[in-house]
Parts: sequence; structure tokens; C-alpha cells
Amino acid sequence: MNSSPAVGGNRFVDYFVICGLDLSSGLEPDRLSGDNLQITPLERSYKSKILGHYPENVPWNPFDKNAVCMLCLPQGLKFRTQKHPLEPQFHSFIITREDGSRNYGFSYIFFEEIRNKKICSAMQTLQVH
Repeated sequence: MNSSPAVGGNRFVDYFVICGLDLSSGLEPDRLSGDNLQITPLERSYKSKILGHYPENVPWNPFDKNAVCMLCLPQGLKFRTQKHPLEPQFHSFIITREDGSRNYGFSYIFFEEIRNKKICSAMQTLQVH
């Protein structure tokens, strides 16, 4: 994520952020994507979390974890099987603040295999119901 050059100085990026599945909190439906309890678990959206970001904060660009998470994964956290396309995706976004300053972001979305037994068990349980 990068702020407007006039505001943030000469930095190429202000933050490096990793969003994804927080194994400690488990699967939480993404309420912002609507009522999705009527569709299969693999088609549902789940809440993603900021797993890490560097640096912790920059003075001219306060870190907004909710906005960044929503814009990095606008359709929420999704699960895929080998039957689904697994190609990485890329998109850009802009956060415009109240003062008119802009923050530019770029999101690279990729899928990785879930090996956590709790998450796998939860997905299997949801598939049965």
C-alpha cells in the first residue's frame, strides 16, 4: 500500500500486508457478503484477517486493518478444490480518506493447501449439513 507522494514522501510502499485465514479464530462467515448460509461451504465467503503487516505504523498513513482487509479480499476468504481454477489473481485499489488523500493498494491473491486439522474438520462438518 502506498500513499500519495505529496503526503508520504519518497517511499515506494508504506506497508506490506498479509491477509488470510487466522487459524486461531477459525472459520467465521463474512457477513458483509450477504446471507450466504444457504449455499455450500466451498461457495461461501469467510472473514479474512490481517496476519501481519510491516511496518507497524507510519505517521502520515495510519494503518486501517478493516479497510485493507476488505479491499485486499473484496469477496472475502474463499476455499477451492482442484476442480476450481487456482491461478493467482491481481487487482489494485484506492482508499480515499476524509481529507482527500489517497492510498493506493495492490493485492495478489493466491491459494494454498489447508493442512490444519480443525479447519479441514470444520469444512467437512459444514459440507454434511
